[in-house]
Amino acid sequence: MNSNVYKFDSKSDFYNKYRPCYAKEVIDYIISSMDVKNEKIVDIACGTGIFTKQLYDRKCNVIGIEPNKEMYEKACKNLEGIKVLNTTAEETTLESESVDIITVAQALHWFNLDEFIKEARRILKTGGRVAVIYNSIDDSKEIIREYKDIYIRNCKDYNNHNRNYNELFDKLFDGDYTLKVFQNNQQYTYEEFMGYTFSMSYSLKENDENYNIFVKELTELFDKYSQEGIIELPMNSKLAFGRIK
Repeated sequence: MNSNVYKFDSKSDFYNKYRPCYAKEVIDYIISSMDVKNEKIVDIACGTGIFTKQLYDRKCNVIGIEPNKEMYEKACKNLEGIKVLNTTAEETTLESESVDIITVAQALHWFNLDEFIKEARRILKTGGRVAVIYNSIDDSKEIIREYKDIYIRNCKDYNNHNRNYNELFDKLFDGDYTLKVFQNNQQYTYEEFMGYTFSMSYSLKENDENYNIFVKELTELFDKYSQEGIIELPMNSKLAFGRIK
């Protein structure tokens, strides 16, 4: 099994409570692309079910797949009435040519991409599409540059997670694909801001070196930019949508 499956062990509580939803325009676009209303969607690496539930709440015919045991168990609780499988992106166990759309929210970078592409080809119907979605903080803003600097100074794994999304998309999709960006700014209390931060796979845990400095610097950032106890993080929901290679 891909070792990245275990990256979110002990992070599932933070992830479940504090990760944001995706811009509703992402779901609007996916639904508008459907040839028939009841197209089957599989949300792969669904985590605790954030995007899966957004699809389900819009009456989509969706199931979830999540390899991490802790995240899977939370997804099962959060997604009452939705089928969720505890398996991987590379071996979904789904029937061949049984899926119209694959969605992958905040997870493509964890996959063995070559193996995922093979599996996606197998389970997709002719003409099937893949939607890749990311919530990304907007580092054109000063607050985000300062926020990232705190990670760089304190979290040794952070630099390994700087991603070139377009490079990932170019490897996945067959020629042209649609790329959409929707504003999805998030407002957080101090507790929510810290929870969002600690939901990241590369964020420090209490027994890690620099943990106390990390918390202190995050608190100072919150105090600097918050107004009446609320901080706003500029964020976008990015959608890449098309047919795979």
